[in-house]
Amino acid sequence: MDDLKKRLRNWSASQCIGEVFIKFSTKLVAYMNYISRWGQITNHQHSIACYLTSAYRLLYSLLMRGALVD
Repeated sequence: MDDLKKRLRNWSASQCIGEVFIKFSTKLVAYMNYISRWGQITNHQHSIACYLTSAYRLLYSLLMRGALVD
């Protein structure tokens, strides 16, 4: 981002900012991969949250019944 800010401060019609974006293209690919899988990621997060909620409820019920107390 700093490279882009520097470029814009000294902007002229003959300059190109494309190399600034090319420099960060590997990071953009990783970000695009993350965004393209957003639906899968949120579904997995929801599944894990449901699983943990169920596990927590089971643990809580066992604790309340004294089943886990020595």
